[in-house]
Amino acid sequence: MDLAKKIASELGFQQQSYQWVPIYFNSPPQRNNSPLDNWAWDMLPMYCVSFLFLQERASKNELPKKGECLLQICITADTGYDDGSGNEPNPLDFETAENSNTMVDLLVI
Repeated sequence: MDLAKKIASELGFQQQSYQWVPIYFNSPPQRNNSPLDNWAWDMLPMYCVSFLFLQERASKNELPKKGECLLQICITADTGYDDGSGNEPNPLDFETAENSNTMVDLLVI
């Protein structure tokens, strides 16, 4: 998270993200909803996450305006998981640490 804030700041975007979303799994349920019927992986939203940042001059209280850029930073903690089946991941099926990486992808929209 510190790396995402640093990248955003260095590129002239706000340090606080405008929006964030887990990529592979759902967000953890709110505290008044039981997580016991969810996948355990839903409790790990930062495993693969996307942050969207506004430019410094933009308002977080309004939708981005024409001409304002957005910065998307996607962080994948471990590339060892990528089965694409839609089934709950089994860590025993992950690639070894030697065959996995951490990735940070940047996209300016």
